[in-house]
Amino acid sequence: MVERAGLRIGIVGIACHIVDKAMPPSYSTGVRFTLGNAELPAHVEKLRREERVDLVVVLLHMGFRQDMKLATEVSGIDVIVSGHTHNRLYRPASVGNTLLIQSGCQGSFVGRLDLAVENGRVVSWEHALIATDDKVLEDAEMAAGVAETLSSHRQLLDEPVGQLEAPLDRAAVLEASMDNVLLDAIAQVADVELAYISSVPTFSHQGVVS
Repeated sequence: MVERAGLRIGIVGIACHIVDKAMPPSYSTGVRFTLGNAELPAHVEKLRREERVDLVVVLLHMGFRQDMKLATEVSGIDVIVSGHTHNRLYRPASVGNTLLIQSGCQGSFVGRLDLAVENGRVVSWEHALIATDDKVLEDAEMAAGVAETLSSHRQLLDEPVGQLEAPLDRAAVLEASMDNVLLDAIAQVADVELAYISSVPTFSHQGVVS
């Protein structure tokens, strides 16, 4: 529960339901993961009736299609902040009265959603997908915190290990330069002809083919 601009806002978070399938066992030991569609209606009902919230916001990390599907299954949600599939939505998607935004990945964009609320309902909205490029000034306090955190690793981080002719990134969906470097290394070490990364909305896996 948070209060902003005189409004009571209830926030519910739902983690990716494949953590126990796609990540190391230590990430999920003793934890049960579900799609959330069976549990969420009761939380929304409690927020609306008992907490008397003006807005219900759900933070979802299952992927755009799965998050849109949940929006069709659970009513009473005002905003879904979606994640996992790294979509860049320049305009919110909508399901009934629910708005859904997703803002890329790796801090490349910031999504801003301004809502006008009257009597516990959204009457209008404005959205912007803001690129975090050189026009965004560095925050001095945050930069100092990052520098302090990395200080004990600075010698290792500053040691040259190679020279690049082009940037390395994993921001692309179909093919990324960093993935290509990693896969070439895997293929060389494994002495195989082909190494691959396969990514679909609900699962990602790596493998090698001899």
